Amino acid sequence: MAVLCRIVSVLFIFSAVGLRGESPSTYLQAREPETAYSLSLPIPRDRPGFTYSTYEPTTFAQLSAFAPDKEKRHGLAIFGTRRRLVLTLPAHPTPGLTDDQRMSRDACGKIFPTLKTLPLHNHKLPIEIGGKKFLLLFQSQIVPYLEREAKPGQNVILFAFHATYDDVEKEHLLLVAEFYVPPESATTAQREEQQTQIATFAQLAKADATDLKSTAASPGSHLYREMLQLDLPERPDIEPLSEAGKMELEAFVKLVNLKEALAADCTHETMLTVEGQRFRLIWASRSAALYARNRNVPNTTHTVMAANGLLSDFTKIHTLVVFTYGYKTVFPENTGKWE
Repeated sequence: MAVLCRIVSVLFIFSAVGLRGESPSTYLQAREPETAYSLSLPIPRDRPGFTYSTYEPTTFAQLSAFAPDKEKRHGLAIFGTRRRLVLTLPAHPTPGLTDDQRMSRDACGKIFPTLKTLPLHNHKLPIEIGGKKFLLLFQSQIVPYLEREAKPGQNVILFAFHATYDDVEKEHLLLVAEFYVPPESATTAQREEQQTQIATFAQLAKADATDLKSTAASPGSHLYREMLQLDLPERPDIEPLSEAGKMELEAFVKLVNLKEALAADCTHETMLTVEGQRFRLIWASRSAALYARNRNVPNTTHTVMAANGLLSDFTKIHTLVVFTYGYKTVFPENTGKWE
């Protein structure tokens, strides 16, 4: 009976994807660079939390010609492949999925049960290239960075999961997990912003105030505005975000231009003291859960990618926001893993 219920549930979802009760999506006319250019672009090195190299370079034209990895089921051709595509950005993704778009996204949860990030794909960019339609669903937390780093008309590398092709809507569904603006598409200032520095907490603790970017608009805080890769000392505790942490996060939003949508996902904090300097690490929910799960794994290095934000003259606390977490177990297991 349980098996029958699951089958009926899956059939209902597949059938529902084909029921279009809303007005059709408006597809933006878009284009992609020449194939040779697209396939030759360099990509960032793999980092904790994201392996760029596992995404196969592909063009949108090639994508629409691929045969599905699995046979069609109820109007859906199923793929399930990681693709790296270059798009000349026609516009920025927008929030608010239609019921049909949400249903198509959620159907992937039945088809690909290991996809745990589906609820994060809440921004859409429906495009048409060469007469073929593509629905790009972006993870919402990367959209503010895309808006900052790339303007419409610039070439952007998208790292996406090619999920399905809807034979009713004639539409490919791609779940975009990450992006990269090629250096030739960005200004010098944007390229500097994209660079992630490897640092230690001891280095941050010894930084002189004269080296920081203090502004008249924030006389009580010194601003950093940089992305850092940091190894955590020992295995610090992680706790729910305190009231003081929430106040620091509000200051982070105002002074460092952290998007409120990203701040709303911050749920936990870690307090550290290194070289006499106090640090507050504010964690996004997914990174917090991964760290809590792996914190007590022996012989393990824990690494975070964090936005280095501000040092308050009032609290004397240096605040950073953690977006990505990874860990590596070196001995005796001799294994490594990034999530």
